[in-house]
Amino acid sequence: MNKTLFTQEQIDALRANPYTSYVSSKSIRFTQKFRSDFWDHYSQGESPSEIFRLLGYDPLVLGDSRIGNFTHKLSKEQDRLLRMTPAEENESLRHRVEALEFQADVLKKALEMANSQKRRKS
Repeated sequence: MNKTLFTQEQIDALRANPYTSYVSSKSIRFTQKFRSDFWDHYSQGESPSEIFRLLGYDPLVLGDSRIGNFTHKLSKEQDRLLRMTPAEENESLRHRVEALEFQADVLKKALEMANSQKRRKS
């Protein structure tokens, strides 16, 4: 079964949602905050489509396949996290901190470059 492609108008609307970390015509990725908020609601028994609607997404735009796949993957991820030993959890968190520090460094360098270019133009 082929995924439905997003139109440019849908991409723009999806990109405007603060819970969207990336969107293209073929795929969408959600922020960690979305994943956390989704799981909180899902754990309380709310339906995935209703949660997406509550968090600012049109379930008809995303489609049942994307919503179902997201829910399935997040459920597997949560199960894995619940089975982690403290040492595995620490290792996972250490990797996450390293990734976030790397992202922060990249953003700092980009900001420095932008500021440097502004100074040259002045």
